[in-house]
Amino acid sequence: MGRNVIVHPVVATRWAGTLRKAKTLVMVMCANTAFNPDPDMVSFSCRLSSTLRELPEAERPSLIALLKSYGDKVEGFRDRVGDNFARGHNEATGGIIRREEFEKLLLAMGIDETKARSTTKAAMTKTGKGKVIDPKQKNGIKDFFRVAPPVAASQCGRKL
Repeated sequence: MGRNVIVHPVVATRWAGTLRKAKTLVMVMCANTAFNPDPDMVSFSCRLSSTLRELPEAERPSLIALLKSYGDKVEGFRDRVGDNFARGHNEATGGIIRREEFEKLLLAMGIDETKARSTTKAAMTKTGKGKVIDPKQKNGIKDFFRVAPPVAASQCGRKL
């Protein structure tokens, strides 16, 4: 996919539903480093797990509060990222922050991005394609995002 394609919210929402059997999952976070024209910025989206969305509203955790609690573990983080962090609402939030701040956030969350990347690459090189989740699945992410063919003005009901 090309630059300037907003896919991370859709992917986060989709995985939050797909991982519904993960009983301890609180949120799904997807990051997109290619969306912003500044390569030092990371756009990310978080979605509440579908299991927790089934709870009564008063019992659902706030993803904004959760992200802010992780941010508070990094000295000066919230001052540096300002209002570009933990925006949205309690079940769907995210932001656009500098890559170095995003990496600090991941570490505060207990995620070592370099370790995760090397594990993923190792798994993919072992099998050639990585782990097959559903061997019957024929579609991929590119099937969800297609460029619509141009529509002639006459098909839109407009006069030229």
